[in-house]
Amino acid sequence: MAGTSAPCLQILQYKYVEDILERRGPHREAHLKAAADQVKAGSCLIAGASGNPPSGALFVFKGKSSKEIEEFVKADPYIKAGLVSDWQAESMQQCASPMQGRPVHEPSTEKDVAAAQASPSAHEQLVKFVQQFREGPSWQTGAPEMSS
Repeated sequence: MAGTSAPCLQILQYKYVEDILERRGPHREAHLKAAADQVKAGSCLIAGASGNPPSGALFVFKGKSSKEIEEFVKADPYIKAGLVSDWQAESMQQCASPMQGRPVHEPSTEKDVAAAQASPSAHEQLVKFVQQFREGPSWQTGAPEMSS
């Protein structure tokens, strides 16, 4: 059965240096503008720092190639200033999103409908993902668990 696949997303994670709060000041406005420009262009769905105090950041891009992500990273003022100690980008095939307002794969049988109603909503899954991400970057704690 032929189907349409959801757009591929690119997940970009930054790991900040220990003294990010002391060093980010002169670079923060330009860094935030770069992220905001991607959001305004429609290529970044969400971006933000994780942790309190911040230990890293997460960006979710739509419709960007790996090369385009690398170009974004190389141009980021935080990268240029040495404020990011490590970064990684991975593709993710979207299967559900609260940003869509509906599941990607519509339930086709009564059993599928019942299973969909019993499972956590996409919004609940996203909230859980963000909470687990904030507890520690995946390179420290392993990938956050998601409900299927």
